[in-house]
Amino acid sequence: MWKNWTCKACTLAVFFLFLATAHVAFGQKTLGAEAAARAAEAGPVVDPAAKGEWVSILIKAVQGLGLLLLLLVVFLTSRLARLVDFDPFKNWNANVMNARMFAVFGAIFAGFILYELKYHAPYILPSSASVHGAEIDNLYNITLIMTGLVFVITQALLFFYAFRYQNSPRRKALYYPDNHKLELIWTLVPALALAVVVLYGVKVWNDIHHPQLAQEPIRIEVVAEQFKWTLRYSGDDATLGKYDYKKITGDNPLGLDSLDKAAHDDKVVYTKELHLPVNRPVTLHARAKDVLHGMYIPHFAVNVYAVPGMPTQFTFTPTMTTDQMRRKTGNPKFNYEMACGQLCGSSHYNMRVVVIIEDEASYKKWVAEQPTWITKDAPATAPEAPKSDAPKGQTAMNQIPVRTASLQ
Repeated sequence: MWKNWTCKACTLAVFFLFLATAHVAFGQKTLGAEAAARAAEAGPVVDPAAKGEWVSILIKAVQGLGLLLLLLVVFLTSRLARLVDFDPFKNWNANVMNARMFAVFGAIFAGFILYELKYHAPYILPSSASVHGAEIDNLYNITLIMTGLVFVITQALLFFYAFRYQNSPRRKALYYPDNHKLELIWTLVPALALAVVVLYGVKVWNDIHHPQLAQEPIRIEVVAEQFKWTLRYSGDDATLGKYDYKKITGDNPLGLDSLDKAAHDDKVVYTKELHLPVNRPVTLHARAKDVLHGMYIPHFAVNVYAVPGMPTQFTFTPTMTTDQMRRKTGNPKFNYEMACGQLCGSSHYNMRVVVIIEDEASYKKWVAEQPTWITKDAPATAPEAPKSDAPKGQTAMNQIPVRTASLQ
């Protein structure tokens, strides 16, 4: 009998320990989210992990000590109960207790859901600021509503029936072997609902990957490497010049081909800013120089792999400027951001670029201020050729390395 009592007591102890741990975990999660928001507004801090390390160690030590003390109390209480032949659970009805615990657990479960909706919903991304992103949001909302209704109804019935129809000697279960009409309904209704979602998803997929554009997109190349991004804007010809990885040097980090005239007016940008015009199609061409990277711009629903040796691209149209999103979110410090969506190495966190969405005039002005690739990488004046003892028919330029040679 004492063993049965011990088992029940341990079960209750573990249950209450779970509630306490969940409370601490959710509390820490909320505090962490609020601290992250405050840190984002306050700016960078110095080594936050080291600053709070001792607090984390202390919390874990207290939790471990509390668990040991709880188990010790349960063990000593069970020994005492065996000595006095005492079992406080002998009059408990297991069916009634399970039914009540189901009701309690259902209420706690619903409370956690409401807690998440209240405290963590503000951390969800706002509506997408791109044409295709709005379609994805719409598809997501339709799917969420459909599955959410099914989830709420089925979970409510689960906990209700477990409590309402608990085992009782005064009740006999109804024998209901089959119902073809009911089976047909619960098979066809989900099938039709899923068919609607799938067909709509196919339409959204086609709209994303085969967009109907009213004007030619602006072409920008995004080159990833550990641990930075390099941007290349097409020039007046709206065409990106050719490149070859064999031509990559210290002076020509993208390996552009100087023999291709389309590359001469391309503009290579090394700053951590990606400027894009609003309401204008943009095609981002992604490639990587070393390992797998991910071109992730969450507010525009853009996530494209940058793969070494396999160029990829994605076309989208921004619909909201940075200033408009700042007013919408109520955050004057808001910025769109492009980050690396893959764990590319130890300094992965450095791969962040501020995305600035502006009107067409401001965008053209900024692009016009950027020097062309030839102007940026070539020397301002050609170096003077030194005297040479080269044989007749050869020039000194064949013998000395000059910076413009890196463009070939």
